[in-house]
Amino acid sequence: MAINLIVIFILYSCQPDGNNKNHSKQEVFEEKGVARTDSIEISRWQNDSLGCKHIRNPELFDKLFIDNKMSSENANKFLEIYGKPNKIEKYSDRLVHVYYYNSVCFNDKLIVNSDKSSVRINFNLQGKYLEKDTRVE
Repeated sequence: MAINLIVIFILYSCQPDGNNKNHSKQEVFEEKGVARTDSIEISRWQNDSLGCKHIRNPELFDKLFIDNKMSSENANKFLEIYGKPNKIEKYSDRLVHVYYYNSVCFNDKLIVNSDKSSVRINFNLQGKYLEKDTRVE
């Protein structure tokens, strides 16, 4: 009987109490004001960091762009939604964040000198969004 009480106590004490500090990515996105339905797509985009998994594509970029009203946002909001860019290019009048998609990879690494497709997001020097384009390098 005492052993049953100990087992019940242990099981009961392991139950979440509602104050758990371990938040899912979805909860973090909700706290930051990102729509719940987008959190899965944001995670998918960010987890395909080099485009090797062929999840990233211009259509997913555009969906996230439209759903999150990115046309009036700054570079920090883009980093929050799209994650760290694969490359940042600095010019005298702008910054360009480059995100690879549809990459040629081996073991989740880019093959040296292979073609890379990219979405390029242009910002002015103050970080305000200007335009985006796609390119094959």
